[in-house]
Amino acid sequence: MRYSIIFIVVWVLGSGVIAYLGDKIGRRMGKRRLSAFGLRPRHTATLFTVATGMLIASLTLGAIYMVNRRVAVAILRVEDLLRTTAEIEAKNRKLSERYRQSQAELAESLRRVSSAQAAAERAERERDRELERVKILRRQIIQRTKELKLLSIEVRALRTAAEQAEARAELSKRELVAVRKTLDNERRRLAAAELQLRSAERRIQEALAREREARAAEQDAARRQAEAEKRAGELETQVAARTEDLRRVSSDLERTSQELNRTREELNRAKGALDQVRKDLEEAQAFERWVTRGATIIRQAPIIFRANEELARRVVYKPDSPEKVRDDFARLLAVADVVAAQRGAAPAVAGGRTVKTVSIAVPGSQSDLSEEQQVELLAKNIAQEGRDVVLRVVAAANTVQGEPVQATLDVRPNVRVFRRGEVIAETIVPPRTPEPRALEAVLDLLQVKTRAAALEKGMLPTPSGTLGEASWDQILQAVRRATMRRSPCRVQVLAAADVWTADPLLILLRVQ
Repeated sequence: MRYSIIFIVVWVLGSGVIAYLGDKIGRRMGKRRLSAFGLRPRHTATLFTVATGMLIASLTLGAIYMVNRRVAVAILRVEDLLRTTAEIEAKNRKLSERYRQSQAELAESLRRVSSAQAAAERAERERDRELERVKILRRQIIQRTKELKLLSIEVRALRTAAEQAEARAELSKRELVAVRKTLDNERRRLAAAELQLRSAERRIQEALAREREARAAEQDAARRQAEAEKRAGELETQVAARTEDLRRVSSDLERTSQELNRTREELNRAKGALDQVRKDLEEAQAFERWVTRGATIIRQAPIIFRANEELARRVVYKPDSPEKVRDDFARLLAVADVVAAQRGAAPAVAGGRTVKTVSIAVPGSQSDLSEEQQVELLAKNIAQEGRDVVLRVVAAANTVQGEPVQATLDVRPNVRVFRRGEVIAETIVPPRTPEPRALEAVLDLLQVKTRAAALEKGMLPTPSGTLGEASWDQILQAVRRATMRRSPCRVQVLAAADVWTADPLLILLRVQ
């Protein structure tokens, strides 16, 4: 602002100075009557006056242009500026209108944003609920995964049971001859049972005869008691009638009393004999029913499990709690139930188990404990020891088809029995031994000596009953190498790997 005032003041003063100088020059030229460009003096003075005004205007424009170029541009382009101003004002009006519309749209947008925020909050709450549901579903998935793992373990156990069943089927083929021999033995047992049945019938007849004799003795004793009572009455009448014969009557009365006591004692003995006869009769009838039922079962039902035959086994690795042992025991019984049902066993009652545990080996347990209490005590003992154990379900007696299996739970520590490369058993084969003799020696080494050594160390046979079987290729190769020697050779059975109590015995044959 100060600069503009100074500029205006200088501009006015400069214009006045120029006008004054122009007037002086014009007057001077008029007084001297000077002429320029061939004009008359008056016209020359007018020309200088006009030129002075033009100079003032030119200097003014030049000064303005030098001081502020925008003013010069505004002076030179005033029409464009006016047109641009009009356009700008029109645009300004349009922008104002758009601004008002934008304000309305902004208000609407703010309202929508508020609604969106409320919806977002609702969505966030819904998301939190969904996340909670997802967590619940994850926990359920984890639980289902655990159940699936348990089911997969049971499936593997069932597959193992199926493999064991196949092995038992193979064993059954090999045991066919033994079964036939057993059938002959059972026939002999049947004949013996029939003899026992006839003996029981004779005992029943004798018991009936004794019962008839006891009844006759009881009737005789009652008759004698009645006679004694009658005689006592007669004696009492005689005592009243004959006082003088008191001593003789007293002695007779004493004898009669003694006879009466003896009669009562005989009557009591007869009653005891009758009770004994009745008891013997009931036992004979029960024995007859048992013999008849056993004979019927022996004739009709085959034997599906023999005594000490293994139904199922399970290794418990370093249990850390009794609950884990109980779970393993429950799965073991489930596998044993499946195996027993596949072999033809049936529960005693509908919906019950086909395997009934009659004995559990629990150190320090009492015989009057229930099965659940024995299992609980066994689980605590195993968890406290914290070492690997082998649980086995073994048949306690021969079981025929259609009956439940009476089983025993066998518990043993699972320890390392043989190390890899350890010699289990060996035999000496003389030089130039024929191949049949050498084959017999090697088979005896495998089936007798190796089995005996493994059992002595505490190994458990496989469900098929084998221990340390080798392939025929190994056996024949060992026989050939032994028969080719010209000096005595030693055939050894080695452990192919570290062997534990419940593991199958993997062996190698070495000829030295």
